[in-house]
Amino acid sequence: MNSGIKQRLVGAVVLAALALILWPVVMGPKRDQSIVVESDIPAKPVFGPSQIKQAKPRQDVSPIGEYQAKLAQQGEKPKQPAKEAQHKGRSKPALDQDGIPVGWVIQVGSFGQHDNARKLKTRLQAKGFRAQVKTQNASGGKSKYARVFVGPYIDQTIAQRDLEKIARQLDLKPKLVRFSP
Repeated sequence: MNSGIKQRLVGAVVLAALALILWPVVMGPKRDQSIVVESDIPAKPVFGPSQIKQAKPRQDVSPIGEYQAKLAQQGEKPKQPAKEAQHKGRSKPALDQDGIPVGWVIQVGSFGQHDNARKLKTRLQAKGFRAQVKTQNASGGKSKYARVFVGPYIDQTIAQRDLEKIARQLDLKPKLVRFSP
């Protein structure tokens, strides 16, 4: 068959199918197009005025101040920790010439191999210390070495206490040095 005839026949079939689909829509009975919406939401509840009940005092506790009144009758004062006892053995934080607190760190070790420094840092952290590794150039500027520090501390007595604890627990000879950021 000729290609022109094929195209006309395909076009006729498409138009016939389209007419069959659209005929009931165009020529069908007129329907009401309004949308009916029904809701399952219940109506708003109506609340009346409410009554607030007075709280009843508890019978299983003593009134505030009764303990202090008993102590006053007996001639005793309530025990309060003294400020000196709270800060016993602590040194007062010092300030440098710029008004910045002087800090302390514990140098636990200095290593040429960074893996050894990381292993020591991990051991210290497992014991609960705030350990860190700082890498610095050697004096010649060629090779780098790693130092393991614990801290920083503002209170020198606490730093000294942790230094002794590290020396005991890890069998090392750490030293206390000034903190420089």
